[in-house]
Amino acid sequence: AHLFGLGHPTGIELASEKGGLIPSTEWKRQVRKEPWYPGETLSVSIGQGYVTTTPLQLAMMTSLVANKGVSHPPQLLKKVRDQESGSIQEIPAPEGKRIPVSPETFRSLHAALAGVVSDPHGTANALKSEFVSIGGKTGTAQVIGMKGGAHGKLPDKFNDHAWFVAFAPVENPKIAVVVLVENGGHGGSAAAPLSKSVIEAYLGVTSSPDLIPVKSPVPPPIATILGPRPRMRFW
Repeated sequence: AHLFGLGHPTGIELASEKGGLIPSTEWKRQVRKEPWYPGETLSVSIGQGYVTTTPLQLAMMTSLVANKGVSHPPQLLKKVRDQESGSIQEIPAPEGKRIPVSPETFRSLHAALAGVVSDPHGTANALKSEFVSIGGKTGTAQVIGMKGGAHGKLPDKFNDHAWFVAFAPVENPKIAVVVLVENGGHGGSAAAPLSKSVIEAYLGVTSSPDLIPVKSPVPPPIATILGPRPRMRFW
């Protein structure tokens, strides 16, 4: 889990970034004052138990899988343009690193994640795109423990969170997307449709009248430093 970027901050230039948690025997002994039980290893391995993570961490993990083991640290700022001189300062991208996982493992992961969307029995089959191949995984995070039949009978704030991670195209990935719908319920129905819309719009292949396909992977300026004499614009 740590090898794939979970359990510690990604290193993005944000002072308040959380590191999440991948629990261990020592952590449970120190924090919970309890021993680690064998069954907990199985639970943690699929993201249950005491595991916590952030959307950015899952985006990084998804990108790493899409890139077949090459991890690129997140970059908050790409370039800065001086509005008076017009000069542009490029911010170098952090150097990527390769993790020691075999190509065979990533081939299996790509096939499995593609099947989640393309297989008739996949949990996100309804999100299969007619324009682009998508690999992804649905997820659900409990807010509180609920016994059978409790769903739909509690306030919305206690409903499960809905997750979906995705990358596309599967053959030559260009984008990784993570969607978290707080108290949204199931990942396949609440989060996955948003991922599909983002991917199709980014790649310029959407047929939805509500979305405008982008023409370039570089977005337009989104913010300007405000002050007596604004000079810098960010991408």
